[in-house]
Amino acid sequence: MLRLEELLPDVEWQLWLISTLRQATAAVVDITDHNAFVMYELGLAHAHRLPTLLIVDSRNERVTPTVLGTPFLPYDVDDLGWFEKQLASAVSRLSTGSVFSPSYEQALSLATKFSATTGQAVDTVSRREFATRLDVATGRGDLPRRPVGVGDAGPTGAGAALHLLARVVKNADDVRLMRSLWDWSTRVDIQRA
Repeated sequence: MLRLEELLPDVEWQLWLISTLRQATAAVVDITDHNAFVMYELGLAHAHRLPTLLIVDSRNERVTPTVLGTPFLPYDVDDLGWFEKQLASAVSRLSTGSVFSPSYEQALSLATKFSATTGQAVDTVSRREFATRLDVATGRGDLPRRPVGVGDAGPTGAGAALHLLARVVKNADDVRLMRSLWDWSTRVDIQRA
């Protein structure tokens, strides 16, 4: 595999990255193997407050703690069909609609429903940690979007459910659990959860 940072001298790579980020409306970042260059790029994307989708090879057991509470899309190199479908849907959600205002109670309700329907028990974080995770997401510009015109009943859809679950579930850095959360969130209507 060719890597841009190996093809260009550091200065040219950094100039390319900075100019590209200025023009970007969103970013997709593969955080597999905790690559230092990738984490630097992710930091710059967050500094530019770009909506960001994190992806990770499902052979990893956990993601780096620096992204704990952020949803990520696991991919399996042996099942790229599922990944391609989820990736297309997630990328289309990155830049549509307006930011929503989640509540701790809504997130706890989703976690309870997730456990009840999947049989997977999850531990949840405190209200304070949930608020901290949301503050971090707001600072990075990666809160999910909802379609324009959705009423005051709250956000809807898989993107909103996934973002709430990732921020309320204590071990949201577990790759297998995130795959389950991702699968489940594509089938739930958040207003009825």
